[in-house]
Amino acid sequence: MEQAEEQLAERAQASASPMIANLIKSLGQAIVYYPDAGNLDTNRKLWDAYASEWSQDASWVQDMARGSRPGDGGPSATAAGAEPGSAGAASDREGGASAAAGIALERVGEEWSTSDELMQVVREFILPYLNPDSRAAELGCGGGRVAVQVYPHVSNLDCYDISPQMLTRCAAALKAAGARNATLQLLTAPALPAAAADSYDFLYCFDVLVHVDLHVSWRYLREVRRCLTERGRAFLSFASVCSRLGWERFARQSKFTVGGFYFMCPEMVRFIVAKAGLRIVREGPPEGTTDNVYYNRDFLIVVEKDSNWVNGDGDES
Repeated sequence: MEQAEEQLAERAQASASPMIANLIKSLGQAIVYYPDAGNLDTNRKLWDAYASEWSQDASWVQDMARGSRPGDGGPSATAAGAEPGSAGAASDREGGASAAAGIALERVGEEWSTSDELMQVVREFILPYLNPDSRAAELGCGGGRVAVQVYPHVSNLDCYDISPQMLTRCAAALKAAGARNATLQLLTAPALPAAAADSYDFLYCFDVLVHVDLHVSWRYLREVRRCLTERGRAFLSFASVCSRLGWERFARQSKFTVGGFYFMCPEMVRFIVAKAGLRIVREGPPEGTTDNVYYNRDFLIVVEKDSNWVNGDGDES
């Protein structure tokens, strides 16, 4: 997403909107020089700007979309290490679609991967844990690209996000899809409502924790445990610096920004998951099993409450 920050700034300048350009510039500086500015607040500002500026016909959105589509008869540019949205990625991964024709996009976020890659994750890590009676929640719903796939399979879907503009996009996507069993709620902290305790049969947080720091991830993990039912499950994804694609992306980053990834390794994830009172019941397949960028870059896990866990570690001071 570093490319998204740059493209948002360029977009703002082209449209005579210096406010957005200055915001994007200041976000990175805040993380480097003023850590207390807050990873959560900085993420909110970036994703509000992203959702506000997003249009399926915008050149920067189309650049990202072409950068995530595999080319004909060869390895993908992302797999080879090109940054999504970069010139190298676009030239190698257009997948037969010309820049003039554009790539059809319905919702914010569809430019980040192919539909096949996203749907493989949904089919293999979300749908198997749902039934018509399930009460489910999405932590970080963004523009609704996953929510529209999930709502038909559950009794109720609660969609949470820290960005008001993303929630507006998600609401529009769900309305267009005909969803009547979804609710949306703005989060102002890494915490779900008190009433959500022990209420969700399934909770998922996909392609979200890759953008937040370790302390925020830790707080969300504790919330996952608090809000799952006794037999509930949760699907989570983290950016893995130990994967080839993860390392290549990390090596291209000069510093952490909210538009970039906050990388962890599987051992770190396993450790903080256990400390949060959760138990991993499933991990993603070995790297290289599929061409899916999410499988080859991220650490994918399904967790449940650890019945043997005793609270006492990591209480927030």
